[in-house]
Amino acid sequence: MRLILDGAAVDFIAGSQSMENANWHAMRNPRQTPEEAAREWAKYVQSKLATFEKEDLVLALHAIQNRYSPAHEGFQIWWGPEMTHWSDELKHIFQQGPSFKTIPVILEKTGEHVLLYDSGDRASGAIYAVSGEYDVIALELVKLVDAQFGIATQDSSGAGSFFGLNDYSDQEVPDPQARDLWRHLWIDATSKMKATGFIVEGFSQTRIESKPYNVFANRNASSVLLIRVLDSSQLFGIPGALVLLYRRDAAREWGFANPHDPFSFGYKMHVRRLVTKTEDALLESWARQRKLPSKMVPFGSRPLPEYLKEWTEVRQFLESAKRQK
Repeated sequence: MRLILDGAAVDFIAGSQSMENANWHAMRNPRQTPEEAAREWAKYVQSKLATFEKEDLVLALHAIQNRYSPAHEGFQIWWGPEMTHWSDELKHIFQQGPSFKTIPVILEKTGEHVLLYDSGDRASGAIYAVSGEYDVIALELVKLVDAQFGIATQDSSGAGSFFGLNDYSDQEVPDPQARDLWRHLWIDATSKMKATGFIVEGFSQTRIESKPYNVFANRNASSVLLIRVLDSSQLFGIPGALVLLYRRDAAREWGFANPHDPFSFGYKMHVRRLVTKTEDALLESWARQRKLPSKMVPFGSRPLPEYLKEWTEVRQFLESAKRQK
């Protein structure tokens, strides 16, 4: 009986309610799947039972109790006190959410279709694997974007890194704590990517940002296309380029309500990342005209280095394209 009472007190241990300790309570943090959380929960319980120490037995008992509680069924997400108060839009940065049901105003006016990633979630961008010579592809894409939208900024570097691809702006992640956590997630994901054998730094890249298009001044709305061209010969040892592409859209109508501010009237300036058929058709048409084998793979809203399956897929495509030449 005493152990049961002590087990109930685990909820009040310092740090117990942290998002990172969700597995203590048979729950999961936003970065885990239910299956991953179940495995970590089992490892945690076994490690505590193995010591035969009273303090560890209490922790294990609490975890087991929570595992069979209806309130914890299915390893539900626990955002922790760090993130519980955040809006759904900020939470979406850290976890794939459901499809957006509200059509943004620009898409209504232009009739565009949004690229999806996995289970109906809006893609935050796409990777285009293009077989060919990196220098030629980068130069042609600069000309393509300039002809279509105009170039706002352009630069090239021979010392690119996956962490350097983390170019989320303060507008996109306005909360300082969110930005700090987001950086840590990128660092962790990049380290894991490196551990699997991927090169994560020291490659050539070209960054292209278009001038605004889809401009509706009366709605303070516009789109900007951002492209990173990476040298696949340095990343994979295979000639070609990896073109990372996403579109950043801004409009007052896409703001989210702040329940703590009665004077916000439900709107804030908000920036979303997406890929529509406009951008996809632009790249697809260019590659087809140049007779360059290409493959598009969408990715979601998690840190880009986490998408090992997608990076493996584009590498395999370039390997196949090389063999067929």
